[in-house]
Amino acid sequence: MRARDTEALYSEATIFGKYLVGDTPPQDALELYAAANASKKVQAAADQRLLSFIHRNPWSVGMIDGGLNIVNRQSEVRRRIYVMFSILETRPEHHEKFLSKERGHGYLLSVLFIGAFGLVKSLLGIALVKVVGK
Repeated sequence: MRARDTEALYSEATIFGKYLVGDTPPQDALELYAAANASKKVQAAADQRLLSFIHRNPWSVGMIDGGLNIVNRQSEVRRRIYVMFSILETRPEHHEKFLSKERGHGYLLSVLFIGAFGLVKSLLGIALVKVVGK
């Protein structure tokens, strides 16, 4: 694999890692992500445009993920996010973020607010997917 391709995969892994756990993944997680995706070329032009957009605009990954969840769940972009998710949930420093916890009664309000915010992000993501993916 070319160094440029590896660098792009490391950048992608960093963006997805920050999206999923709010932190830059460690080097070995970046290497695992790059190895998992090295031989998987992006076939669909829409997925390639979305990945390019995410590289230029990392803030958009949450909206695009939400939009693709509604519009195209089988997208290569979502597959790559799931690969990073799988890598991070096995990491000792991040596994707690993926486990359920005891919550107080006020947590229901938080879930409702976060759900409403997620819905807005998904709707904006649908628009981004339609515009960028064309």
